[in-house]
Amino acid sequence: MSVGAGGVGGVGGRVPPARRGPRIPGAGRPALVLGLAVAVVVVHATNVAFSVVGLSPAWAVGVLAGSLLGSAVNVPVLSLVAEPEDAGPGRVEMDRAGMVWTLGLDQPRRVAVAVNVGGAVIPSAVSVYLLVRTGLWWGGLFVIALVALVVHRFATPVRRVGIVVPMVLPALTAAAAALAVADRPDAPVLAYVGGTLGTLVGADLTNFAAVRRMPAARVSIGGGGTFDGVFVSGVLAVLMAALR
Repeated sequence: MSVGAGGVGGVGGRVPPARRGPRIPGAGRPALVLGLAVAVVVVHATNVAFSVVGLSPAWAVGVLAGSLLGSAVNVPVLSLVAEPEDAGPGRVEMDRAGMVWTLGLDQPRRVAVAVNVGGAVIPSAVSVYLLVRTGLWWGGLFVIALVALVVHRFATPVRRVGIVVPMVLPALTAAAAALAVADRPDAPVLAYVGGTLGTLVGADLTNFAAVRRMPAARVSIGGGGTFDGVFVSGVLAVLMAALR
């Protein structure tokens, strides 16, 4: 889950242009190369994971493309009233240009909750599809519940960031649980389902109380898109289960 801030009004007056230091030729190339390398690794790992759980190459490409494009789409689902004892009624923090502004409001503060298409909706839809296709409902529910319990135990709300969970914990838990209850052909499917839906439940859905205490105008479930914990946990869990 990621958090965001609402907009604040601008201020009048001209701002002198910032003075720039000398540009170093090629200074941005290492970062660009690193970013491209990470993107290639993520795409390849995702395609491998989807092929392991039985998706065709065309479906794998479609799901990955949808997740990448859907990362920019957040669908509003509800609005929560902030808890006054923690957030303070009528106050909200706005983060703009590296500065945090505390604004007073005439009414109790509300937190808008949205769902990211690429980071939550598509991975969840793929998980439900896999359960319907394989019929592994009881094993899936067990792995989801176990991952959700573990993730919820270690999930930590961080101001202006969201719900933070150790990176490999959901995937490792999902892979271990799947291997414990299923045979090798079925384990990657349960690992993906548990890594995705278990993380969604344990980190996001069971932490709405923490969301109401966050000093933010809006939060997004799966807001990191393709690099969100829900998406990444599912892919990593499949790869771990397949390496048994």
